[in-house]
Amino acid sequence: MWFGVALLAYLAVLMLPTPTGLSASGQVALGLLALVIILWISECVSPAASAVVLTGMAVLGLMGKPLAEGGRAMSSADALGQMLSGFSSSAVLLVAGALFLAVALKLTGLDRRVALLVMSRVGISPARLTLGAMIVGFVLALFIPSATARVGAVIPIMVGITTALGLPVTSSLGATLMIVTAQACSIFNMAVKTGAAQNLISLNFMQASFGRTLTWGEWFITALPFTLSMCAVLFVVALVLLRPHVPPVEEAKQRRRMRSRSSAP
Repeated sequence: MWFGVALLAYLAVLMLPTPTGLSASGQVALGLLALVIILWISECVSPAASAVVLTGMAVLGLMGKPLAEGGRAMSSADALGQMLSGFSSSAVLLVAGALFLAVALKLTGLDRRVALLVMSRVGISPARLTLGAMIVGFVLALFIPSATARVGAVIPIMVGITTALGLPVTSSLGATLMIVTAQACSIFNMAVKTGAAQNLISLNFMQASFGRTLTWGEWFITALPFTLSMCAVLFVVALVLLRPHVPPVEEAKQRRRMRSRSSAP
């Protein structure tokens, strides 16, 4: 049903009168946006299948329409070439290479080792653990261009730290580490040029449209004030609102012993 709704939304956008200043291909892009939003929110098809649907609908929508105002109507071959042209950009190749590196980090366990190294050096007070979670998010953002992949690598470590202190995952400390981990990864998406695929796609659009791009350092320096301010707000809000509590070392050891006894057969 949702797949049918998505197709109807796509066709409805294509049938609307084309606004002044918007090309026919631009109207197809708006229809594709409505299509994929419904597909992704409803999850009626898998992400891989949605990519196939997106490509097919783009080709069908572009056929018979001019690429620019007053241009020649595109054939099926022209439409397919236009659809696939974006995959030849340097941004896509850079994202692909970064994703290969991310897979290598996860398969070798290096991402978890980096996270555990950072967390082992910061200490076990609530403020230090919160700061450690943010540092881990920044370090992994340098290598893994996906917030989802970074959160997936760090969350098990945060769960392990919480349980090692004899606290349940639903405790105030567990909630703080989970929320800070997720939010910090989103913040560092903006801080690091290669931290998220959408950054590189935006830069590729800037290069094609305005002939201007940013180096890694220029991006980082420009985003640094926003990143630091958001990190400070996240740190203070997490400690003030969630009030994470860390038990003394001896109490934590006693809780772990009691938990291990209760879970023993």
